[in-house]
Parts: sequence; C-alpha cells; structure tokens
Amino acid sequence: MRAHVATLLVALLVTGCSGGPLSDDGREASTGEVFASYGDVEGIPVDLTLPTGNYDFVVSRPHDTTDHTSALADVDVSAEAADGRAFVDVGLGRSMMGGDVWMLQPQGNEPVRFWLEYDGKRAMLEAEETHAWVVAVPDDAAIRLVAEFDGRQISVDPYDQTPATSDRDVYGGNLPRLTDHHCAPYQGIDLGNGVEFSGGECQIEVLDPVPWFQAAGQSGWASEGTRWVLAKVTVETNAYFAGEHRGQYVQRETEYGEPTYTLGGAAPVAMFDGDFNQIHSRPADMTVHDTRWLLFGLPDGVDEAPLKLRLSYTGVPEDSDSGAATVDYTLKRAVDLRFT
Repeated sequence: MRAHVATLLVALLVTGCSGGPLSDDGREASTGEVFASYGDVEGIPVDLTLPTGNYDFVVSRPHDTTDHTSALADVDVSAEAADGRAFVDVGLGRSMMGGDVWMLQPQGNEPVRFWLEYDGKRAMLEAEETHAWVVAVPDDAAIRLVAEFDGRQISVDPYDQTPATSDRDVYGGNLPRLTDHHCAPYQGIDLGNGVEFSGGECQIEVLDPVPWFQAAGQSGWASEGTRWVLAKVTVETNAYFAGEHRGQYVQRETEYGEPTYTLGGAAPVAMFDGDFNQIHSRPADMTVHDTRWLLFGLPDGVDEAPLKLRLSYTGVPEDSDSGAATVDYTLKRAVDLRFT
C-alpha cells in the first residue's frame, strides 16, 4: 500500500502558460470551477481500477490558498479562495495492470469520465489533455471522487484510508488470470463390431470470473449477482474411425455435429470467434480444430463448477456399397474449474 500522503508529478501538457505568483486583484474562483494545473500534486493517493486500466489519483485536503498559481494565471483568478470556499488539488497518473486482462481491454472509444463531487454536486475533470486540476469547493464540503465507465460508477471518499476494496476496484483486488486445461486424445475406443474411434483432443483456456466484458452486449457489465466467465475451447474435429467389414478395412469419412457446452449446467449466453465477433455456430474459418470463445454467467459466491463439452462424430463408409455400417461416437469432456 502506498503512503497516506503522496506526491504525483504531472507532465506539462500545455506550453506557454504563466507561472508566477498572482496578485490579489484577480477575481474569486466560483464554487465548482475547475482549472487545469501542471506540476506536483501533493495529497492522499486514491487508486481506482476499471476495465480500462489503473487510475492513480492524488487528492489534496481542502486549503485556502493554492500553490498551483499557473492554473489560475491565464484566467486571472485569485490564488486565495473566497470566504466559505477552498481549493482541492487533484492529480492523475496511470499504471500497468497485472493479471491477464489484455483480452478485456475495450476496443472502441468508450470514454472514462471523472468528477470531483462536493456536497452532491459535481465538477468534471477533463482528462484527455490535462492530468491535474485545481477545483474550487465549499470549505466544509463532503468530497468524493467519482469515475464512470460504460454506464457504471465508482464513488469513493478520497480521505477514507480503509475503504472496501470493491469500492475502488471492479475486480475486488483479484485481477483475473487465464488458466489452461488440456484434454489428451482418445486412442482406440472400442465401439463394437470391430470399430474403434480415435481423436477428441481439446484445449480449454478459462479466465477467472470478471464483472465486465465488452462483447457481452449493449452493456458489458454482468447483471447484479453474477459475473462473466470467458472460456476459449478448442476441440479436434479431425478424428477417425478404424475397423474392418468382412475382412476388408473400411475407410470412413468423419462428420461431426455442433458441439454443446455448459458451465455448472448452464449454456453459454454468447459465443465468439477468435476475433470476438459473435457467432451462433461453427466458425467459418475452422480447419481441423473448432475454436471459439464462450461467455458464461456465473452466480456470485460460486467458486467451482464443471465445464462440460459434448461433440458427436459420425463415421460414414466412403464405399457405400461395402455394406459396412455408419457408426457414431459422442465425445464427452469435463473440466472441474476452481476460481479464487
């Protein structure tokens, strides 16, 4: 955990601004006014984690006089707050996220918005070009830092040093990780009448439960009381049937059905190809492997569940006059998943 008081160095993003001390002739800042600032911001660290990344804020205590006079010079505002008002300095930095969140990163232009809230009113912190601000507030205001992404907000008291982790982190302090599970192929499964099945290799990659996934629909947030589980399932379709009929080896062409999947008994709510384009059946670019991403809804509090796969194979004799029978085999795979 970082120290209770931090200094954040904010890059100078706008050139040509004044930097000297102000006289007392400037007008008084109005409540709710926000001024772009540059330089060091000293205050209390407030780290927010959203699907778009880590946002490392520093928020000062309210004070009567701001040291960030360059923020006020161009608009001729006094560095002394008016009676009953105060200034709050806010700085913003970014840091790398751990875990395996790369696949969750938004692909579009969904904005993240920030506000400094005072007594229920909000002053927007425009973060596209500026990463530090001076905000004028009532001197006894209740202050909160608010972030919004994809219609959902996080609101925290920047001066509360013991908040619930979930108040600041949509992942609850546990960044999701991707785990691999391999299913070895079957060899020589006896189907009777001298016919054997071989194949069925599969690979399953599962991301820990997460609250948000962009391709989930109009809103990427899971519904209340649930989380998303994202699984990449690859199953071999190039299986084969071997056997003889009346002393002659029978060459069979393998056909296969549409696989079905369940997690804890529930079907996926959506399926996607390798580029996360939603699909409803086998990917068009499939070769000898059927690979797709599956999105499941998992109730909160469920920490383990079996992921089950079923796929039917049919061996059709290439010589229809041989008298050999068409044979079927249903592949069944199950992986017991445990989530931390």
